[in-house]
Amino acid sequence: MNVYMQGAHENCVKTGRCQYRAKIQEAQGLVDAAAAMIGGIKKMSQALWCDHGEHAFSERDPGRKRVQETTLVDGEERYQTADVCGPCNREVEATREAVRARRAELTHRVSDAEVIDAA
Repeated sequence: MNVYMQGAHENCVKTGRCQYRAKIQEAQGLVDAAAAMIGGIKKMSQALWCDHGEHAFSERDPGRKRVQETTLVDGEERYQTADVCGPCNREVEATREAVRARRAELTHRVSDAEVIDAA
């Protein structure tokens, strides 16, 4: 007498052989493949050095920025890369914006200044 569990796969019923083990192995292979892909996400992040604030920060910092700066050394332009963490980047951007606003204000004042003839 053949007895099958409710909802048995039709191939199991036709052949009289349960394919449970094969399906479990196939499913485990898929789980292992997914775990390998996710494993990369679970790894520790790299620590970077904030060149502005001189401290370490995570490479996963969403506000971090890598900038290329030009400096003048002994009359030669040199390029260097700097990493900046999110909080320091916001501080740098706020400072730059304040400098731009002040420059615009001073430029406006100079252009509105009255010219006095010294002669």
